Order: sequence, then structure tokens, then C-alpha cells
Amino acid sequence: MKWFEKELAELEKSGGFAYVVGHIPPIHFLYQFSVRYQALLERYQHVIHFSSFAHTHYESFFVDKAHDSRKPIHTGIVHGSVTTFVSRDPQFYVFEWDEELMVPVNIHVYTMSIDEANKNGKPRWYKQHDFINKYNLKDLSPSSMAKLSDQMYDDINYTKLFEENHGGNKGVFLGTDESDDGAYVATLHDRFYKCLQEGSM
Repeated sequence: MKWFEKELAELEKSGGFAYVVGHIPPIHFLYQFSVRYQALLERYQHVIHFSSFAHTHYESFFVDKAHDSRKPIHTGIVHGSVTTFVSRDPQFYVFEWDEELMVPVNIHVYTMSIDEANKNGKPRWYKQHDFINKYNLKDLSPSSMAKLSDQMYDDINYTKLFEENHGGNKGVFLGTDESDDGAYVATLHDRFYKCLQEGSM
């Protein structure tokens, strides 16, 4: 963490910015580490423009809020996986950036069907979705992403959209039977969607 703070301080002095890339998402950090990480996110929110993590193999996002004001100050994504772990089709992500502000303006997600590739002898990659159009977002700012998680909590249509992407291209159903590896449950008022706004804590 000392190294991380040193790098952020140097970027601040030089007028640079940071795009944080890691494996374990912040919500899975140990508490002591998470508290320090959250403090650095708030201190250097003008430097850290976005972050990407992995590990879960499920597409998701998170929003970090200021300690006192609870204002959204940072957002990031948890990527799906290019592997077929947990019976998922592979995915990769293409980020579209604002060249002047150096913030992401959209995220495009591509996938391929393993079943189709095995049948035809070759993969066919295609665009599965992009964040702006899929979720009808104005932008990818922390406030917009916090609003999206509220919509997922309150509106079953947004809940289903998220779960379709969270589960890859294996579909979504409403129910409680989790015996099917390819099935994902969309549940209205699930506290998980609110927890996306507690990114590091």
C-alpha cells in the first residue's frame, strides 16, 4: 500500500492519472487493507479515473463513496472471463476513452459460443452488449453507476438486464432453483445491488 500511495502522489505532482488494474475486487479485500484503500481512493479521486478487477469470472461493477458525505467518487468494473470456468462462454472487453479527460465513456463486451465453435470448428466473436446502450446510461460516472444500482434494486427490468450480463450469455430466469449452472436468478430488492455502492468496504 505504501508503493501505491507513492505512485499516486507522484502522478498528482506530474498532473497524471491512474487506471487501477487488479485481480481481487476491492469488496473482497481484508478489512484493514480495504479501509486504507478506500482512504486513498478518496484522497486521490482526481487522479484515479477508473479501475478494473477480475477473479469472480462474472461481470459486475462497483461504486465507492466518500466516507463522510457518501457522495459517489469512483467506479470500476469486475470483468467476465476469457476462460470457460463455471460453464461460461468467454468474454473480452474493449474500453472507449475520452482522450482529453482520460475517463472511459463506454465499455463494449464481446463473447463467443463454445457450443457453436465446437460444432463449426472455429469461434465466432460478436458484440454482446455495451454499458451505455444496455443500461440507458448518460455516462460511466460514479453518480450514474450509483443510480444504476438503485434502478437494479427497484426495477425488475434493470435487475434482469444486469443478471443477463452478470451470468454471461447463458440467460436469466426468475425463481429460486439454482441447480442449473447456466441459470441465474434475478430478484427484486436484493441487497446485493445496493452493496455495489459499497465498493471497498
